[in-house]
Amino acid sequence: MRPSESGFFEEEGWREQSSTFTDIAEMNADGGQWCRLMKARRYGKWFILKTLRAEYKDQPRYLALLKKEFEIAHQMDHPNIVQTLAIEQVPDVGLCIVQGYIEGRTLRQAIDEERWTAKRVTDVMEQTADALAYIHARQTVHRDLKPENIMLTTNGDRVKLIDFGLSDADDYSALKQPAGTLRYAAPEQIAGVEQLDARADIYSLGVILNELADRLPPYDRPHFRRIARRCTRTDRERRPSSVKEIRWQNRHRAIHWSLVALAAIIALVFMLRTNRPTTLTQPQRDTIVERVEVPQASEIRQEEIPSIPQPVQPSESTPSPKPSQGQQPASPTSFALTVYNAAFARYKNAIAEMRHQASATGADSATLSSSTIRRIVDESLDAAISEINQTTTDEAERYTLQRQASAAINKAQIDFRRDTTQWKAFCEAAAGK
Repeated sequence: MRPSESGFFEEEGWREQSSTFTDIAEMNADGGQWCRLMKARRYGKWFILKTLRAEYKDQPRYLALLKKEFEIAHQMDHPNIVQTLAIEQVPDVGLCIVQGYIEGRTLRQAIDEERWTAKRVTDVMEQTADALAYIHARQTVHRDLKPENIMLTTNGDRVKLIDFGLSDADDYSALKQPAGTLRYAAPEQIAGVEQLDARADIYSLGVILNELADRLPPYDRPHFRRIARRCTRTDRERRPSSVKEIRWQNRHRAIHWSLVALAAIIALVFMLRTNRPTTLTQPQRDTIVERVEVPQASEIRQEEIPSIPQPVQPSESTPSPKPSQGQQPASPTSFALTVYNAAFARYKNAIAEMRHQASATGADSATLSSSTIRRIVDESLDAAISEINQTTTDEAERYTLQRQASAAINKAQIDFRRDTTQWKAFCEAAAGK
């Protein structure tokens, strides 16, 4: 290492890179009717040199066409257009347009060899349309739009529009010869109409889109076919006047999937509402209790009750008996009797606790307050609803069991207020004693 004049260290043997082109090699790519393309290195980077073929080198007309191409392309500064850097004499080659090197392949190669999806077609067409919109805004028509003149970069599949050899602009009054590739040229272009506009490029874009649609699955083709038909109408007055008028996104497909997603959300909400545990507001509870007729003890027959629970003795806490997990109650009447037992036991526990407190304080008697009674009703109903939700998912059956449970809780309250002896009579009659 040795210090340079600038003060930085340089490697021994380092030399300033030459400004001349080296490693010049002709490319297989098509440079047009009168041009050829070469790859060359300068400053450690690769460039493309576009020059006239040997038979046209000394003809003023073709030299003028090469200069015209440079003047048009050099004005273009867009991420989807090849960068044109300079025009200069290169030793042993001649007058050359110097362009940035693109690592990639042509759209023609991609169409023939690669897999395509609707999203990829949309991305490529949108980028190509952006490049055309930029060109058309500068009163320039490409006039030779085809898959061979659209490059796709290896990194990112970015579009690069190339070859402005046949392009024309309003600024040029000369060198306006008919041009284009027959398969992609618009009818007015083939007919030799001098005043071509953006619609000629839009026609070529439609032909390219048709080729891309052929590479798609059948269900993705109709949307792009419709766009291609609009772009390739014979009468240019019926074509889009600008590429900005073309909607590449399939709105019908987007709406379809939006509706599918909305339907799925609605179905999910409905399922959650259907399967969630049933809860009742206080007015709903009161309404159910009021309108349900309480079954009389004499109406309960032994054969309707496979298993008669015994009266629950007062204890610290008396939860409602739970049916076996995943099984339904033997019958609504049997379930109502179970709820009745639990509710009545809660009343007995509450009054026993009240009497114990009265005895401790020396009071003569103890009675249940209305708030205590309401609490017992709510606890009993909540416990019954929880058991119902664990036992069955059928909404109609849930409602029937809720009615029976509400009636049983209401009867337990009435019986306890009247006389505790009715509790014994109810159980004995239900058991057939």
